[in-house]
Amino acid sequence: MRALAALAIAGLLASAAAAQPLKPKPNRPPKVTPIAAKFVGADFATYYSASATDPDGDKLTYAWSLKPPKADPGCKLFSTPTPASAIWKHGDQHGCNHTIYGARGHPGIVTLKVTDGTFTCTETYFGTLDGKGLFADCKRTAKPKPKPKPKPAPRWMRFDAIGTYEYDVNFTGTHQ
Repeated sequence: MRALAALAIAGLLASAAAAQPLKPKPNRPPKVTPIAAKFVGADFATYYSASATDPDGDKLTYAWSLKPPKADPGCKLFSTPTPASAIWKHGDQHGCNHTIYGARGHPGIVTLKVTDGTFTCTETYFGTLDGKGLFADCKRTAKPKPKPKPKPAPRWMRFDAIGTYEYDVNFTGTHQ
């Protein structure tokens, strides 16, 4: 009988251990490629592109923005035809004044923010000339989800004459 009781206890402890939830993997930030900029003279526009992937498969949201140059604040004709691309039209016909900056290009700031709901990665490109950005800076923007509480172990067990048992994991009173 004692051997049967010990076997039942071992089985109960094994089932309680198996009921413990696995630790969830922590969310990882998205991977963002540096912004690539390409000036197209025929359009007098710079085309920007970047892409991102999430190692956890989370849905990504893209947000592009332009901060026009201080000396030429009207130079702000900016669009985002796709989540992974943006266009800054900066010709004189688009409200820009090239006598201010000349052939050096406009020093505005193009920014891409990619978020997975937990992390936001920011990639920035300075200016309108051809080139690539450096790297994306990722920061946690949402608090991590709380860890699930483990299920309590059984608080009492009862055996009958043939060795079957029952237990109560939520027992809070006294057992007689």
